[in-house]
Amino acid sequence: MGKVFNAVYDQFMSQRPYTKYARCYLQACEAKTTDRILEAGCGSGLFLMALNRLGYNPEGLDFDEAMLELAQKRVENKLYHGDIREFCSEEKWDVIFLPLDVLNYFSRSGMKKAFKNLARNLNPHGVIVFDVHTKAHLKKVHGAQSRERLSDAQYIWRSRGRGEYIHYYITCSKQGYHESYKLEQRVHSPREILRAAAYAGFRKKQRCRAWDLGRIDRRTTRQLFVLQKV
Repeated sequence: MGKVFNAVYDQFMSQRPYTKYARCYLQACEAKTTDRILEAGCGSGLFLMALNRLGYNPEGLDFDEAMLELAQKRVENKLYHGDIREFCSEEKWDVIFLPLDVLNYFSRSGMKKAFKNLARNLNPHGVIVFDVHTKAHLKKVHGAQSRERLSDAQYIWRSRGRGEYIHYYITCSKQGYHESYKLEQRVHSPREILRAAAYAGFRKKQRCRAWDLGRIDRRTTRQLFVLQKV
């Protein structure tokens, strides 16, 4: 992404309750302070910072170098540059987090590759934790639009749902500079996710509603999975 988008995105995302998200992830996988944690898709480091506040020392991975630069200014955690589907390290982790619909940006085949590669980077019996949109979310955002302002930044978006995909049309501006983008997310069904997980050598440990770990129903717009390496 461009510098304007990254700066605006970071400014608006920083308003979200990351400590709440981090607590949910930690509770879902019963992580302990000794666990080695990697956040895959760490972006500008907001989730890493929340984990730090809770007493953890996670590491981060992202393919966007500009986002990693923002993260490095925010946290002192060890960061890696790479693609979730291909990244490989001599280091291994007990827990890998993929928060805030990271997997929705992958195609179905891309999700399978991501799972397979994440399994290679886990210690035996390690877990991955992630949240993804549901079909209820796709219906909710179809035809939606919003204009948000914060200080010197503006973020305008509209969305359309087509099949399993959500298309976002975004215009952002900051200090007189403007950028426009089209982003695409795929809503994976639970069956697709669990098939891809089994292909990569994972079993389902938990599936629940984000962010309260409640029971999933027809109105649930975001679900959380915990998968364990077998």
